[in-house]
Amino acid sequence: VLSAAVVATDGSWTQTNYSRFGGSLTPSVINYDTPTDERKEESYVVAKRAHKLVWTDTRIIERLGETDAPAVTCTVPVLDRTNTVIGMASVDLTLSNLSRYVQRIRFDDLGYAFLAEQRATGDPRIIAHPDPSRLLVAERGTFRLATIAELDDEAVTKLFETIRSQKDIVMVTRGRASF
Repeated sequence: VLSAAVVATDGSWTQTNYSRFGGSLTPSVINYDTPTDERKEESYVVAKRAHKLVWTDTRIIERLGETDAPAVTCTVPVLDRTNTVIGMASVDLTLSNLSRYVQRIRFDDLGYAFLAEQRATGDPRIIAHPDPSRLLVAERGTFRLATIAELDDEAVTKLFETIRSQKDIVMVTRGRASF
């Protein structure tokens, strides 16, 4: 599921969800009756302040028809001719398809593929795994992404322990290299 929203500076917004139907994406406009002020969303605030495109860390979203779905949001400000922000264009991308994709990647009997992100806090998270049931942890009636330890995958844990212990491995986070 792909969700696109356009938010005006007065808080009004329109959202369109795109779902796979057959071989194409089918749009459907959704009007939510919830009093959500999208201007308070992190991606809106950061993109407005920076005047540039921003991506969020992977998080759990509930509003796309896929409840408790891991997703990322890309938000870009809409500017007028004087470079004033007049709104935001935003898209939510669920990551369930990525897990289905990594399930198909084979390395003979040597291992399997997964996808990780380095969060703004510096903590790594696995966002696509051949066993997607491991990605989410229930906590106080909601879900969140599992930590590496909570993922309970010996191969992934060993890999991240090796990465942390190696001084010669370069980690690239948000365009910056660290050693």
